[in-house]
Amino acid sequence: MKKKNNHSFRIIGGKWRGRRFSYPKSNHLRATQDAVRETVFNWLAPYIHNRICLDMFAGSGAMSLEAMSRGASKAVLAEHNIEAIKSLNDNIQILGIENLTQIIQTAWPNNINRLETYKFDLIFLDPPFNQDWIPKCIDWIINAKCLNNNALIYVELESSDDLSWVPDNWEILKHKNRGAIQYLLIQT
Repeated sequence: MKKKNNHSFRIIGGKWRGRRFSYPKSNHLRATQDAVRETVFNWLAPYIHNRICLDMFAGSGAMSLEAMSRGASKAVLAEHNIEAIKSLNDNIQILGIENLTQIIQTAWPNNINRLETYKFDLIFLDPPFNQDWIPKCIDWIINAKCLNNNALIYVELESSDDLSWVPDNWEILKHKNRGAIQYLLIQT
């Protein structure tokens, strides 16, 4: 039974298709919309199998759990909200993937250097809106040298935000708008 103060999301595809998971109600936590996630994972279908993912602002965990459902080999979830971390732990235990996931409690940008020991094939970057986090995150990604060759970065941001932060040597593979958001897939 769903708790009264929780939100939920469902896995769109893969081995856990249709499974519903809850996450705490908060102004800063939002699961990526089903329709957006479906589009993004259609884009990622040729790339997702056996990939190592970073969910930089994990929140609900919708993106990383969807990636694991569709064949990613490992997911690192970075989150600072303790209630969200408890929910992520619960959902990971329900799926029995504790050995394939790691949750790192960190408040961006504090302690983010804990992620520098990893190399990622795919990064999900969906920070809270109106805080100008994306350019700072991109700088950190470049400086941390945490990407494997030909890594992909999924970015979700407000539709009014410009894309001047995309480095010249990165390629925008896909870009779409939906209501108040825009989302894109970048190859590094």
